[in-house]
Amino acid sequence: MKNIICNSRWCPGPDGGPLYFSGSGATYDNLCVCGYRTCTTTLPEGGSGYDQYDPAIPVRGQQAITWGYVLRAVEAQDIRLAAEFCGPNGQTERREEVITCRVCYCFSRQMATFSIPDWAETVRLSLHFAGKTTACTYYAPAAYFC
Repeated sequence: MKNIICNSRWCPGPDGGPLYFSGSGATYDNLCVCGYRTCTTTLPEGGSGYDQYDPAIPVRGQQAITWGYVLRAVEAQDIRLAAEFCGPNGQTERREEVITCRVCYCFSRQMATFSIPDWAETVRLSLHFAGKTTACTYYAPAAYFC
């Protein structure tokens, strides 16, 4: 399967952040793991943050999309992978999968599969954090049609 995420290694763009990605509450590190630049999030109680892949991905004719990162965390209250589907008439539908209980102190690939609504033309993919989050490091975003 071919990863449909551009710049999955998070090479820096003109502003120093990775091209095609934006977010809040995270710091892109100078550390690389297996050639992938990492990002780390630490949030206080009640905090929130996100990392998103900015380009809308065309999904017409596809059945499902699998999306995720390699993650680890010392502590996390709420981590979610999300897919927001957009249609031709402005309709949107957001789907999320909570992955908190699958994330531990060891790096592991965490993916979620989202079925694609028949009416959807594009999808936007994101990772969300809520509540106290301690040393959550992640890298290697990947998405595949299935």
